[in-house]
Amino acid sequence: MVDFKILPPIFYMDSYLTVKKPARVIINIKKSKFIASLKNVKNEAEAKNFINEIKKEFKDASHNPYAYVVNDIFNSSDDSEPLNTAGKPILDVILKKNLKNVVIVVTRYFGGIKLGVGGLIRAYREAALKGIEASGTIEKFYEEEISFFVDYEFFGEINKTIQKYRCKILEKKMENNAFFKISIRKRDKENFLNEILKKTKGKVKLSF
Repeated sequence: MVDFKILPPIFYMDSYLTVKKPARVIINIKKSKFIASLKNVKNEAEAKNFINEIKKEFKDASHNPYAYVVNDIFNSSDDSEPLNTAGKPILDVILKKNLKNVVIVVTRYFGGIKLGVGGLIRAYREAALKGIEASGTIEKFYEEEISFFVDYEFFGEINKTIQKYRCKILEKKMENNAFFKISIRKRDKENFLNEILKKTKGKVKLSF
């Protein structure tokens, strides 16, 4: 545990766009079936797990190219389609829509008719777009977690401040001191810390 002092206000990029809900769409182009599966993810590990799940579900498919953007990390794969004809078009759609924390896998079952480079790019792009349209988009806020201890005499004031900033209480314990673990919008973090510091006259300890 460490004591903390009043911090200067800091301004952050507060929100981002992402897909609203998991979705799946199917389009057929010249006898090839394209299945777009997508969802919102919190981190890269979750994106990779989703990709593996789709590959396992459609293990008999011709290809399972994908793309994802998680915060400032992005990645894509053509999964044996010609270079930059599958993963990159999917990624381009995500970036053009300015989406973050999203993963899209477009499964292809080859129908016997070759689409050519341009045809593949258009097909994967269309499948990704249709998937995003089916899901819809939503604005979400960047959040951070804070854990701290406070004397019981300030319990009521802390609860009021938590409600004021619309924090999510992830954990609360009543032992020697009151312990809180909360999730708060990133832009509000410094103001929240400064406010509880003033209300408790500095008798707050952060826990890492």
